[in-house]
Amino acid sequence: MRQGNCVAKNRVFVRHRDLAQFIVAAFLAKGMGAEDAEVIADALVWANLRGHDGHGVVRLPRYIDLIASGEMGPTARPAFALDTPMRFVLDGKRCAGPVAMKHASAVANERAKTGGLCIGLVRNTTHTGAIGRYAEWIAERGSIALIAVAGIPLMAYHGARVRSVSQGRRDPASIGRPKGGRPVAHVRVPGRHPQRRTGTRTGAGAAASHATYAERVHAGA
Repeated sequence: MRQGNCVAKNRVFVRHRDLAQFIVAAFLAKGMGAEDAEVIADALVWANLRGHDGHGVVRLPRYIDLIASGEMGPTARPAFALDTPMRFVLDGKRCAGPVAMKHASAVANERAKTGGLCIGLVRNTTHTGAIGRYAEWIAERGSIALIAVAGIPLMAYHGARVRSVSQGRRDPASIGRPKGGRPVAHVRVPGRHPQRRTGTRTGAGAAASHATYAERVHAGA
């Protein structure tokens, strides 16, 4: 817990439902709709509950800053830039990343149920949060999910002067699959050990990216 510019040594414990309500209230105060605020709260709390604290509630101040700077639109609505039965491109219109990813995951899952496979890209969004949440969400609905992140340009190629490639091999990926009535989400972060997270049902596939990056969503029934 922070006190001014210092971090206090004492710990504060809160119920995850209370934490989610606090997050929702913070976004409502910034003009966001309740449904979108709940999607973000779900994604952040999900990360905390599974030990991915770097993508949990610690992100809340940054998200609020993005709204204040105009980089995130609290009322922005994603729209299709390409829309076919088995593939689509969803333009986030600078909405909250979890909102765009949840929408893309729902579309990919629904179309995979009908056609057997669906691949989607998500672009022009903000920080997408823990991608394992979307893989698990799809798996909960009986599909297999593959979600991969294409990060923003951070490094220059050898001999170049401008950033044109993401952070090497560190872009994460997540796979969600149904398993005996419970979904299993595998999260792969290059440079670290793969981690498996188990939920309570099953899912499909998707892929993502951050800020101005392109995000891909892939679902298969």
